[in-house]
Amino acid sequence: MDVEELKDFVLSQQLVGHQKAVRCVCVLRDGRLVTGDLDGNVILWRRAEVDHRFHHERSFTHHTNFVYAVCGSEITAGGGVFFYTGGYDKRVCRVSVDGTVVNQYKGHDKAVNSLVEFGGGTRLVSGSWDGTAKVWNVETEACEYTMPGHTHAVCVAILPNGEMVTGSQDKAIRFWQDGRLVRTIEGAHEDIVRAFTVIKQDPSAAHALPFAFLSASNDCHIKAWGLDGTQLGDYVDHTAFIFDVKASSVHVGRVFSGGDDKLLKVWDVRLTGEPAQQSILHAGTVWQVCELPNGDVVSCCEDGVVRVWTTHTHRMASEDERELQKKLAHDSAAEEMEKRATPAEFGDLRDVSEINSVRGSRVGQTGLFKEGNLVVAYQWTGSKWERIGEVVGKDKDQQPQGAGGSTISVGDRMYEGDQYFPAGQYDAIWPVEIGSGGSKARLPFRIGDNPLVVAEKFIAREGLGKQAVEQVASFIRQHAATLQPAPRAPPTQTQPTSAAPPSAAAASSAAPTSQAHKPMSNGTKPASKHTKHFPIQQGLIFKTSNVDAMHKKLVEFDEQLPEGHEGKMTDIEKVYLREAMARFKHAKFLDQEFRNCEMDLFFKKFPHWPLDKHFPVMDLWRAYSLHPQSTDMHKGSDEGWHLIVHAMKTAKADPNGNAGVFALRYMANLFHFPTNKYVMMRRRQQVLDGLADAELAASTNKNVRIAFATILCNYAELFQERPDPEGEQQLVSLIGEHLSNETDPESFYRSCVALGSCLVKDASLGPWCRDLEIGVSLTQKSSPFPASEQRCRDIAADILKLIPPP
Repeated sequence: MDVEELKDFVLSQQLVGHQKAVRCVCVLRDGRLVTGDLDGNVILWRRAEVDHRFHHERSFTHHTNFVYAVCGSEITAGGGVFFYTGGYDKRVCRVSVDGTVVNQYKGHDKAVNSLVEFGGGTRLVSGSWDGTAKVWNVETEACEYTMPGHTHAVCVAILPNGEMVTGSQDKAIRFWQDGRLVRTIEGAHEDIVRAFTVIKQDPSAAHALPFAFLSASNDCHIKAWGLDGTQLGDYVDHTAFIFDVKASSVHVGRVFSGGDDKLLKVWDVRLTGEPAQQSILHAGTVWQVCELPNGDVVSCCEDGVVRVWTTHTHRMASEDERELQKKLAHDSAAEEMEKRATPAEFGDLRDVSEINSVRGSRVGQTGLFKEGNLVVAYQWTGSKWERIGEVVGKDKDQQPQGAGGSTISVGDRMYEGDQYFPAGQYDAIWPVEIGSGGSKARLPFRIGDNPLVVAEKFIAREGLGKQAVEQVASFIRQHAATLQPAPRAPPTQTQPTSAAPPSAAAASSAAPTSQAHKPMSNGTKPASKHTKHFPIQQGLIFKTSNVDAMHKKLVEFDEQLPEGHEGKMTDIEKVYLREAMARFKHAKFLDQEFRNCEMDLFFKKFPHWPLDKHFPVMDLWRAYSLHPQSTDMHKGSDEGWHLIVHAMKTAKADPNGNAGVFALRYMANLFHFPTNKYVMMRRRQQVLDGLADAELAASTNKNVRIAFATILCNYAELFQERPDPEGEQQLVSLIGEHLSNETDPESFYRSCVALGSCLVKDASLGPWCRDLEIGVSLTQKSSPFPASEQRCRDIAADILKLIPPP
């Protein structure tokens, strides 16, 4: 029984040692594991001969920041065991298992994210955020050739015929021979190409696969390719970005993948078009996977834990450990659902009594069902729905229960936090109706809070008119009279709950002022210095609209479309548009209810218009994003990501025109409502990647650059609420690039507000700014501004005080 092989993988071991998200893993030729994390730590794990479990052997800190790539070495010279690491500090290191950095390979301009050794251990290829791949001589450290042309992070692989493949944000796959481009698959994927894996097989074997390698992408597809670039397979089962894919060298046709849907998936790629055979839920994003020589698989997770999975009973973890891992993963999934779901979504849910008549479409799919007055999340196992837990928190006597009766909410009357109400325990969390359609929003309240102040926070968060303040305050007074205090948990933030935020009207397209950017007290690290310019306290939006001009231009462009064009309006749709424009002009715009037929026009028909006619469409989206109903567009399975992608494509297609202006303004306005803002946080890396476009940064249209800088400001404000060290560094790098080209004082000032906000939140970013030579740009760009723009020189001087000298 001890040697019995199971059908599915189960937990074998959890390796705990990292303090931050584990981003990369590889297995060395002697069976040891190497893992790297976002703290700059690399850990070596050795499997013990006694219990056959991995144990922490040694930690390395030779990188100064995030470690994105590790790779084992086949070099046997001298009898040593070596591996390679690459990180945010732009370096690649060849390291001995005793901790000695034997070689360093320097030449990339940005982070190194992909590594592969080849040529019998004589050569190394690295992919970087700078859009290039480089081939290095392992012993001499010389760069032998550079393969340019991609955009942002480049992933690499070596094919069986000796050619090299690269992929990146530009969605293309390129084939190289000795540094020479030999062919390209344009549009290989619909989104960023994240990873490759080479199929290891004996061509003479009876079960040889027809394809040579696989690619994984943010478009949720894994695709199979021949050596000539012919697509031979397409595998779809992930519901979010796929970050890694690895082919088994032990079992023909077996493939592993991991992604942002928190799933490790096991595939049989011989079954073209079939979903994954198994989906294993994790407590966070699965960043990378690798296979061990015995056929077990290792996954790296956002929660800082490295996990080993096996199909052999004698390597299984104890039942208690396996159940605990499942519970933590399910709790995380339930908490995620709670953050994303609101009561307005629940009206059309099926009752749990119908659950046996509903079949999931894929393993790992999450579904919501009503159980009386509760809304409960279930996960499809392939044959049945498994209860995860309730997704909306209740008071103590109605606490949601997970599998086996375990509590899955974060605590009694706990609130997850937003930009106005800090995360923590409250005496009540009331569902408050905010629209004539029955939509509701959660209002947290503590006994002793000022009802008027709480009401002002609530209407600012939900974008309601000032006239609603007294109505909400009256609601609070009425319901607060019957409250009993909830037992208090230890405080998690220092922000006073009675502190009044700026009014909703203060967030406009006007320039940031000292009042709009007064210091905050809810950051995760004490600010090293506050000024009248930063940190930013409230995001900026673009409110002003000329509705009549927008309507006129939409009608004019529609008339220019040929008959039969899929984006051309019918006569009845022209009526719908006229009625929708009247809602935008209404004095009580926020109380208006837009119809489905109008939404279809805005978001399904207009996007088919030619890009040269897109600027009124983007202006329409920008205006609509300030309406509470806009949050409905970001509650679906893809969180409205396709709309953001469309806006980014529009901005890049017209970087100097009005379409670019309004597309970026629409994206800036997505920070207005918590639901939309949450999507911008979830997709932070992709949005900032998309903005790292040379034509946008160097736009000749100052309004494009101002909108660009406004998005930077809004991310800086978002990071005040939701710490994201990787995101903060990515943002600072982008700000540095933007400032190096900036000559417009308003865009310069907003970019500086964003930069200063990041620096006062986390002083460790100061050396990073010094290394990026941002101080040089600040000095050079602020000096020529006229006397009327003294604020630009002042804010630059304040920031320079936070950047250490070289």
